[in-house]
Amino acid sequence: MYLKEIEIQGFKSFADKTRVIFDQGVTAVVGPNGSGKSNITESLRWALGESSVKSLRGGKMPDVIFAGTETRKPLNYACVTVVLDNRDGFIKQAAKEIRVERHIYRSGDSEYKIDGKKVRLRDVHDLFMDTGLGRDSFSIISQGKVEEIFNSKPEERRAIFEEAAGVLKFKTRRKETESKLVQTQDNLDRLEDIIFELEGQIKPLEKQALVAKRFLELDQQRQVLYLDVLIAQIEVNKKDYDQAVQEEASIQEQLKAYYQKREEYEAESLRLKQSRQTLQHQLSDDQASLLELTRLLSDLEKQIELARLESQQVARSRQENQERVNSLEERLQVLRNQLEEKQANTKSLQEELEKSQVALEGLEKELASFSEDPDQVIDYLREKYVALMQDEAERSNELTTIENQLEASAQLSQSKKEDFQKQVQIERELQEKEHQATKDYQAAQARLKQLLETYQSEAKRFEEARQAYQEAQAKMFDLLDQSKEKQARINSLEAIQKNHSNFYAGVKSVLQEATRLGGIVGAVSEKLSFSPEYQTALEIALGASSQHIIVEDEGAATRAIEHLKKNRSGRATFLPLTTIKPRYLTGKNQELIEACPGFLGIASSLVDYDPSLESIFQNLLGVTAIFDTIEHAKAAARKVAYQVRIVTLDGTELRTGGSYAGGANRSNNSIFIKPELDRLHQELASLQKNLREVEGQVQEQQDQVTQSQETLESLKSQGEGARLEEQRLQLAF
Repeated sequence: MYLKEIEIQGFKSFADKTRVIFDQGVTAVVGPNGSGKSNITESLRWALGESSVKSLRGGKMPDVIFAGTETRKPLNYACVTVVLDNRDGFIKQAAKEIRVERHIYRSGDSEYKIDGKKVRLRDVHDLFMDTGLGRDSFSIISQGKVEEIFNSKPEERRAIFEEAAGVLKFKTRRKETESKLVQTQDNLDRLEDIIFELEGQIKPLEKQALVAKRFLELDQQRQVLYLDVLIAQIEVNKKDYDQAVQEEASIQEQLKAYYQKREEYEAESLRLKQSRQTLQHQLSDDQASLLELTRLLSDLEKQIELARLESQQVARSRQENQERVNSLEERLQVLRNQLEEKQANTKSLQEELEKSQVALEGLEKELASFSEDPDQVIDYLREKYVALMQDEAERSNELTTIENQLEASAQLSQSKKEDFQKQVQIERELQEKEHQATKDYQAAQARLKQLLETYQSEAKRFEEARQAYQEAQAKMFDLLDQSKEKQARINSLEAIQKNHSNFYAGVKSVLQEATRLGGIVGAVSEKLSFSPEYQTALEIALGASSQHIIVEDEGAATRAIEHLKKNRSGRATFLPLTTIKPRYLTGKNQELIEACPGFLGIASSLVDYDPSLESIFQNLLGVTAIFDTIEHAKAAARKVAYQVRIVTLDGTELRTGGSYAGGANRSNNSIFIKPELDRLHQELASLQKNLREVEGQVQEQQDQVTQSQETLESLKSQGEGARLEEQRLQLAF
């Protein structure tokens, strides 16, 4: 491989594009000082990835761009292209001709190309590493470089030999790999710290996630309801709009009719204006009449006032009228007696008159026969007759006068009596009305007071019912949240149990392929249950054996191991039922342990499992004792001379031989899912039962609130009516 060509443009003194072609053999570039000979070697180093500005005799990288002269403007970029002949295959996995380009701009941006494709600076370094053309190689030696090599330290000269021997590439890769390993270890430590921090946030975040899900559900419901309300409002507005359009059309028609009527009214107004002048003349004439009518109206008002005063005095003068009526009745009786006497006198006078008339006629006859002086007799008799006639007329006039007086007195008495009876009747009616009005007013007041008391009592019951409803609703929501939390935890644990994600990779792989492999009973932690108070102690007692896999026989274990080897899925420990034997404490140690205070039991007796698996669990837990506290455990361990493994409820372990183990894990995750699932199912069933009861109470409270509210509205309406009735009766009273 040899350098074939260099193309320079805008690099230092090369303002124009310059191509330098190198033939086979030695090529020398000669020229005076400052002609740019060194710029050719620097352009080669720069194109091959030199990043040290000091090596390029500059202050900063854009200084390599042509800076201009008095007669020429500076350029904005620089470009150097190096063409290498690789027909001998010196650089493997490269073309026969390698073309390397580097560009830089005044803005500081730069780019690299290999065979016309954009690459990174690292790609350029990797391409020429161990070829003698790298940035740290000595194939290109500038001024003073030879002296620097001879004067360098042994460590620096070693780098030259390594680069020439081709070792530098591998040392560089090893250094980079070590750096990556350190970074990876730092990242792992950081991840452990993050995991530790996040594990403490899981439960709060789970609760927040449930709240967020609930919020999203409610928000989605709100959006749906909002759209429904919006659609309903649009429909209502559409109906209102259609109705408004119809009303507008009707109003337009009415407006047209109004304009027509207005024209008619204007014509009528013109006619009325003409007649107004006529009426004004009549008005002036009527004003005089109005004054007279006003005077008459004033008189009538005075008469009305007088009549009102008289009507007020009627009640006062009732006794006077009664006495006057009694007096008039007595006088009427006297006049009737006098009338009867006068009638009797008149009748006797009439009889006497008739007798006198008969006698007179007889006398006239006799006088006509026997009187000597008939004229005198006739005059005498005529005078007597006239006297009798005058007496009769006087009697008759007196009788007529008496009859007239009697009739007038009777009529006056009858009129006064009728007026009196009317006044009495009016007074009686007024008293009855007054009594009835008083009774109605008092009844209205009593009813209003009763309604007010009923309303206040019902309002108090409504407030109590509403408060009880809100409390029951809050309790229901609390139970609902707890139920959702429990259900979410159950779903999570069931998913973990189904996917076996809480086990090691090898155990998980075998359990997932249990059906295909055959003979797989299950993991130890999946086949037992226990009281929650023993969970920590049993986790320590079982330790890693909780992830052991129980199999039916050795063949199933062999098949499972072959599966793990074939798929490189990890490792697992298998417990064949045909080979595992139970273990027990010796009789002496058993008696000593059971007699110690704080002894809770042998671990195998504190768990529940299928009887067919007794040998497995007796083997794993049959020689481990469970104690309540560390003090009791230490005392028991000393009695049995540390020959029995003891675990306390808080997880402290006293191993055989006298060693202690204890502490706490960073996470609260447990391998035992089945006991927690059973407990969660029981708690969820209890919560759901309580939730159904509380829902019934909420519905009942809601019905009571609705009924009480309707009662309050009814009482309020009745109270308003009763108040109006009371005011009306008060005004009437």
